[in-house]
Amino acid sequence: LFEIDPSTYVASYHKALANQKQATALLAKAQNEEQRARKLEKRTHGAVPALTLSNLHNAVQTAQANVELAKANIEEAQLNLDFTKVYAPTDGYITNLNVRVGSQVVANSPVVALIDENSFWIEGYFKETDLAGIAPSDRATVTVRMHEDVALEGKIKSIGFGIAKKD
Repeated sequence: LFEIDPSTYVASYHKALANQKQATALLAKAQNEEQRARKLEKRTHGAVPALTLSNLHNAVQTAQANVELAKANIEEAQLNLDFTKVYAPTDGYITNLNVRVGSQVVANSPVVALIDENSFWIEGYFKETDLAGIAPSDRATVTVRMHEDVALEGKIKSIGFGIAKKD
């Protein structure tokens, strides 16, 4: 249907990739520091305080969590980038199109309506006295004032109650 300018989303994706590289490097550094301290402690008992070993272990765990966070940020950035291309889920007709090239749009706000060309519904308002003998699943033939020469075939899906619409 349309494409949203992807430039900011591409930049966010590249930033997420860079953050993952940084997080991975910091994890490797933390693991290396912990390994060196443990080897030193193993060779010379008491050379590395227990608190330092604990802090180094915590630094590794934090770095691992940061790598996982960076991976999730990449997935999110890729998803946002994918959302810049909007495709119609079905064949149909565009209506309520109020945007033009260069228009600003807001996330999760509709910018267009799509009417499925193979499935649509008509709502009608009838007096109770006109509904005698009509039931859901009955076949129906409908004409609209705009195209009185065209007869639309369908079936009644449901009948609502308590409609207070004036004639």
